[in-house]
Amino acid sequence: MPDMQRLTILAITIISIGFFAAPIIQAGPISTDDAKQSFELREGYQLSLVASEPEVIDPVAMAFDETGRLWVVEMRDYPNGPAEGESGKSRIKVLRDTDGDGYYETAVTFADNLLFATGILPWKGGVIVTLSGKVEYFKDTNGNDKFDERETWLEGFAQENPQLRANHPTLGPDGFIYVANGLRGGTVTSVRADWPQLTEPIELRGKDFRFDPHTGKCESIAGNGQFGMSFDQWGNRLICSNRNPCMQVMLSYDQLERQPRAVIKSLVHDVSPSGVDSKLSALTGNWTTSNLHQGQFTAACGVLSSQSHQLRDISLYPNEDPGLKNSFIYACDPTANLIHRDQLTYSGSTFAARQPHQENEFLASRDEWFRPVNVKIGPDGSLYVADMYRAVIEHPQFMPDELKKRPDLTLGNDRGRIWKITVANPGSEVTSINNVLPEDELKRHLILLEWLNSKSEWKRDTAFRIIIENQDEGILKTTQRWLTEQSSGEQFLVAIRLQRYFRLLKEEHLLSGLKHKDPRVLKETLGMISDFQNQKDSEFSDAKLLPAVLKCLKDVHGPVRYEALLALQNFSVDDVEIMPSVVDSVVKYNSDSWSVLATLLLFDSEQLVDLLNTVLNSNVEVVQKVSYAQQIAELIGRINQPEQVDAVLVILFQQTPPRSNSEISPVLSGLGSGLKSRGVVLSKLISTFINKPDHKLAAQQIASFTEELISPFSQTDDQTQQVRESSLNDKVSIISLLEYLPAGTTRGVLDPLIEDPTLPVDLRIAALNSLAGGDHTITQEQTENLVNLIRSETPAMRRELIEFCLKSTPRTLMLLKTIEQGKLKFRELAGDQQTRIARSRDQQVSALYNKLKSSQTESNRDAVLAAYLSSLEQQKLDRPAAVRGHELFKQHCAICHQIGTDGVRVGPDISDTRTKRSDELLTSILDPNRAIDNNYFSYTAVTAEGKIATGILAEETPYSITLKQAKGTTISLQREEIDEFASDGVSFMPQQFEKNISKEQMADLISYLKNWRYLEQGVPFVE
Repeated sequence: MPDMQRLTILAITIISIGFFAAPIIQAGPISTDDAKQSFELREGYQLSLVASEPEVIDPVAMAFDETGRLWVVEMRDYPNGPAEGESGKSRIKVLRDTDGDGYYETAVTFADNLLFATGILPWKGGVIVTLSGKVEYFKDTNGNDKFDERETWLEGFAQENPQLRANHPTLGPDGFIYVANGLRGGTVTSVRADWPQLTEPIELRGKDFRFDPHTGKCESIAGNGQFGMSFDQWGNRLICSNRNPCMQVMLSYDQLERQPRAVIKSLVHDVSPSGVDSKLSALTGNWTTSNLHQGQFTAACGVLSSQSHQLRDISLYPNEDPGLKNSFIYACDPTANLIHRDQLTYSGSTFAARQPHQENEFLASRDEWFRPVNVKIGPDGSLYVADMYRAVIEHPQFMPDELKKRPDLTLGNDRGRIWKITVANPGSEVTSINNVLPEDELKRHLILLEWLNSKSEWKRDTAFRIIIENQDEGILKTTQRWLTEQSSGEQFLVAIRLQRYFRLLKEEHLLSGLKHKDPRVLKETLGMISDFQNQKDSEFSDAKLLPAVLKCLKDVHGPVRYEALLALQNFSVDDVEIMPSVVDSVVKYNSDSWSVLATLLLFDSEQLVDLLNTVLNSNVEVVQKVSYAQQIAELIGRINQPEQVDAVLVILFQQTPPRSNSEISPVLSGLGSGLKSRGVVLSKLISTFINKPDHKLAAQQIASFTEELISPFSQTDDQTQQVRESSLNDKVSIISLLEYLPAGTTRGVLDPLIEDPTLPVDLRIAALNSLAGGDHTITQEQTENLVNLIRSETPAMRRELIEFCLKSTPRTLMLLKTIEQGKLKFRELAGDQQTRIARSRDQQVSALYNKLKSSQTESNRDAVLAAYLSSLEQQKLDRPAAVRGHELFKQHCAICHQIGTDGVRVGPDISDTRTKRSDELLTSILDPNRAIDNNYFSYTAVTAEGKIATGILAEETPYSITLKQAKGTTISLQREEIDEFASDGVSFMPQQFEKNISKEQMADLISYLKNWRYLEQGVPFVE
């Protein structure tokens, strides 16, 4: 069989990105009875069918209203949507179980001809729906289960791939409705007639969204969910994405305001193991060659947190801790035909989830058409599962061209199922809801109070929604009585949430909550202090609330301590008064990075030096405080106030007795790193600092510290051998630290390390970076010597020598002139390096670069592809070729891609390639802009000082952006520093790669990409 023909057949098994990804398909569907037999369910639970085709088809979202009706969103236009000129095919169904047997046999189409509907929320007798870039409201006013009122409330959500659209409208515990943006953002405007018009559209790039359905208040919020959203019983918002089954949003944008220079690399925390750390045990034959995907989450969706009593597992939660009892995280993976369940434990400021079922999933099927995409808790406390049930769930966008019109794409578009899971012996607590709430206010209140006081989280949430949507303050006369320490946690939570919503919080409510035994109540109450402070009529004072909050800093539950740190932002007392309590809470409990960050956000810039001093002088082991101290010092450096920098140097070096090196080194590193981000050289500041008359002791201690650091690197034979044998990481750390110390004492160490090709490359790179970053005079002759090293060096060192040149305009000019003279090839410049040079504001640099660039023959992409493909078809992709290709991968690709243990993960995962055609890989390499996920667009930021940074946008807040760059490094820039920032509209991958690699080498590289996993195994190669 010819090579390409065989590859075409193998390509049928491709796994894509996206929650609708597709594995191998089987011959056909099976009946619901046979499907039920194909499941393996956790022991102690039972599964039953609730609805199936033809009553439901392609269900992707569902919700129960207060009357017991089951609302189902059918995305029948998946995957490609309607033909041109046709209307959408999505529908909303209303299902009823009229005979009470648990099967919903009656289905009415409430709304049809919708386009890509993704989510639903019952509201005021109708439903809020996310669809086709909008949030709309539908209502039936005559009782026939068909809508007769339709209103658009919001529009402007991105309309790209149907997997990546706004979804899951969810009522939060604060009365706002939250929407997951689907990863593609959008620019949202309000169009509901009785809402105030927005002053400007809301940009959702990298953000989720919320709105108040009564007032029309709208805003972007932290978090970037794909398909799924849930609130846990602590009030935390949980989201998910393909590789991340459960993420907790840890901070809101308003909590960043006090300290905008704090580096925030992420606003979310992975509660469940994600990416390479996740583990799935599928029963089906879905196989992927990706080192990041095999047996792991590839399509996580429909995340749900629940403490439902009907899903309890006493063997897993034998204790009575109300914060954890019966707490589980559920996430679907339709590509693996399963629902995964994690058990929660406390972990630092938040939670960690673990798989409690050993090698078994909570629910897994042997039927490869089983496609769970969403789960919900029903009125009876059971878990309801939306099963799209279809052959192929992969979207054609992620398929090679020849499979985009495969005939089985729509197999199963006439099918769909909803399943129910509950404990094996649910007892009498299981109830169904089939009644309309009475019109009489007293009778209605009695039912709502019963629901608010129920063990059922669905009943509590539903009653809360009904009260909010009807603005029914009358019920608060009763619920206020639950705001005591004697009430259950569930009672107190619903009561205080209602008080907050109606802006009727009182100090006594908060004080009761801060004394409650339930940690969920403590955490939620702490989060409401800012709401109380913002009430128009609140009598906010520190006298009573502050001591109660400080007491929470000592709580045994990490989430409570973390929320207490955030809550302290609301108080006006001198921060120095509370500093010892804050530091004790962080260092004594060995708290995590989130607690450290919360303290950095708590204190004003003027207090940070005092905070650093308090941490360093705290009575704990050094190892418990140095990381904390390092982060404080880095923030001080980023703020860049000279008097603060001097104060830090006094704390480090003007002490009797002197501080230990184990304390000094991390703090000095943090301070230097922070200053470097502002273009300030710490070694220059230290040189000025030690020459001041009152800093003689500091000068002596800095000299002693420096001498002790560099002593192992002096050039005696014995000491050189000591350097070679000592830990490489330790050596690199020491050499990196020399960047921040006076140049006169360190230069003699750095030059020999850089020039010695027998030393480890990491050590030489550290020395080169210290030379570039320190206050060193580098002559033209020295620059020429370093430029001349480039040709003879390894790829990693070559790149760093070029980076060294690019950090200075004169050195950049010398590098370009060397290329002009023919001593170096233009292709030595990587794509990101070329971008920075091209954006230079120096006219000589830009002119010479443009001259060199124009001298490179511009390639015709199609002609290049044809030439390389012709050669590729004649090459043998065998084991020797793959071995050669491995070296080429390390040389050209590993700075942005990871395969096995080689490289770093900056760009997309490219290790899932065994089943991809060789010509498809060739196209991706030689023409990366032909098909690109815009998550991997290159962005360029130019600072006011003319510095240029390029990379993939990793995180952004109202105050900063973080770019992920080659080698996996990140750079965070404050928005106030940035003069220009925009997407380059192209892939971050270098263009014209053919200038770096011959046709024969390309065949070797592709052989490695397809066969890397099998170099040391007896698996046949794909040739």
